[in-house]
Amino acid sequence: MGFGLKPLFAVLLFGVGLGLNLNPVNGLGIMTQLLAKTRGLATGEFGQPLRIKQGETISLNSGQLGITFVAVVQDSRCPRGAQCVWAGQAVINLALQNPTQPLTPITLTLNNEPQAVPELPGYKIKFSALTPYPSHPPSSEPRIPEITLSLFPN
Repeated sequence: MGFGLKPLFAVLLFGVGLGLNLNPVNGLGIMTQLLAKTRGLATGEFGQPLRIKQGETISLNSGQLGITFVAVVQDSRCPRGAQCVWAGQAVINLALQNPTQPLTPITLTLNNEPQAVPELPGYKIKFSALTPYPSHPPSSEPRIPEITLSLFPN
């Protein structure tokens, strides 16, 4: 009882038609790539704060660089209304894309200082905010995570 190869072949052809990298080695699934490709691309400028919701892509430098907010990996920041011995941290996954390379996954930790990113030579990224901020007691209202970051040439 299987679906056969026709549906799988159709998905692969659809992905290739969209210019997706179907190589699983890059760490990003086909569905993540499809999500990023099918949502509208917003544009941003170097040095300016970029606000990106999870699953969205920002295009920079006339489409030569795309930054997709893939996921929140960890959010251990001390919730508002709580007393903590450690401030905690927030860690996110991004995907960088340009016309000459496959999607490149990177991980950033919330830090108000520009960080050099080996996967993006010649640039620094400043990851300055992640919303929603944790609260105590936790909010019952689900919200899509949104980050604020800036990209600077070295």
